[in-house]
Amino acid sequence: MFSFQGRILLDGFFSSDKDLLVPVKRSPSDDHLSLISSTEAFLTSSKHIQSFLPVPLVPFDLGKNDFFKTLKQYQWIEDIDHDTILVKVQESILQIDEFIGLIRWLCTNDVHNKSYIKQILSKIRYRENRQSSIIRLEKIEYYDSLNLPCLPLPPYVLPSNIVSYISREDLQRRLSLSAISMKNLIEFYLGENQQYLFENENTSHILLSFISQRWNQFNETEANKIKGILSNIKCIRTSQGMKLPNQSYIRSSSLSANLPIITYYILKLSSNENQNDNKQESTDYPISLEFLKSIGCRTIHVPTSTSYSRTESNTSSDDPQSLQIFIENLLQQRKNMSENDLHALKHNPCLTGNFYPFDQSISI
Repeated sequence: MFSFQGRILLDGFFSSDKDLLVPVKRSPSDDHLSLISSTEAFLTSSKHIQSFLPVPLVPFDLGKNDFFKTLKQYQWIEDIDHDTILVKVQESILQIDEFIGLIRWLCTNDVHNKSYIKQILSKIRYRENRQSSIIRLEKIEYYDSLNLPCLPLPPYVLPSNIVSYISREDLQRRLSLSAISMKNLIEFYLGENQQYLFENENTSHILLSFISQRWNQFNETEANKIKGILSNIKCIRTSQGMKLPNQSYIRSSSLSANLPIITYYILKLSSNENQNDNKQESTDYPISLEFLKSIGCRTIHVPTSTSYSRTESNTSSDDPQSLQIFIENLLQQRKNMSENDLHALKHNPCLTGNFYPFDQSISI
């Protein structure tokens, strides 16, 4: 408390019409302080605000000094208010560390209004660095805990590189966000605007591995929908480039190297066979054999006529035993065939006549 004399001196000091200069950081990226008029500066109620807000702010620790409390009492300086913060966030393109600071502030006791939190989250624009493209977030409902690398997220999902700095309790209780489900995320990637990711050899293996590892979690309707979409996308990386599933062949010793052989790391029942078949491929994103067969990838090559090339058989095409050998090979592989293999056999002219219907003769 000031004495009577002290109060008179204080009143006289603050009745001056000259500017009172105070130290501020003009933006979060500033590494030095500037002196400006106190009426142009703001105080903050949280250390996190100065980490993202591009306005002249008295450093949080310094602002707790009694001098600034007195400045505020005489209306020579004001606290930054929530409305101003909302406006400034809407006008700004945040760097990643500023974005993290904003989210941390929203998780403090300084912010209680959940509608305000939703409103400010819907205004966020940020970039990973100064050279990267701008990312817009809209009506955020979820946070990402699946952390798929190199893939974009829906605009309603808080990215995992931000999530890692916030506790699950704060994400759910303070920000009212839920973890995005695996099915929700896959549905997003299967959307027409995102299907290009399946056609890119740098991202297709990540997506297919992600779906493959969760394939048994889909019901029949969901699985059929996924198969229907993927069967029409050149989503399989092969030795001859990106191919449709029914144009792609799962590597085996019985197939010609001239065919489009799948180059993903394929998980098979036999680990030894797996290592031999995929010894040159990365094992980071395994894709199951059953999944590839389910979406229509091929395990056998069915010739289009009875005139087999030497790449299909070492036997002369005029040798009647060649077709018999081919049939015997099919009988050995029938349990390993995909639906597309069976369809090709049933509708191939080289197996008509005395051998038709093929599917009945071998009881597939």
